[in-house]
Amino acid sequence: MEKRGTIMQIHVVQRGENLWSISRRYGVALNEIAAANQLPDPNRLVPGLALVIPPPPAPSRPSM
Repeated sequence: MEKRGTIMQIHVVQRGENLWSISRRYGVALNEIAAANQLPDPNRLVPGLALVIPPPPAPSRPSM
C-alpha cells in the first residue's frame, strides 16, 4: 500500500515552464498536478499561475 505525505506545496509558474518540467521538479505525476488544479488544458500554463502540488508518493518499503 502506498502512503503519501500530507504537505502540499504551491508552485508559481514562471515563464518558460510547462507542466512536465514542474512534475519532474517535484516528483509528482503530471496528471496528478493537473487534477489537483482542475486545469482545463494542462498544455496552457500562464506565468504567475499558482499551482497546488500534491505530495509525492512515499517510498515503498520491502515486505518481509
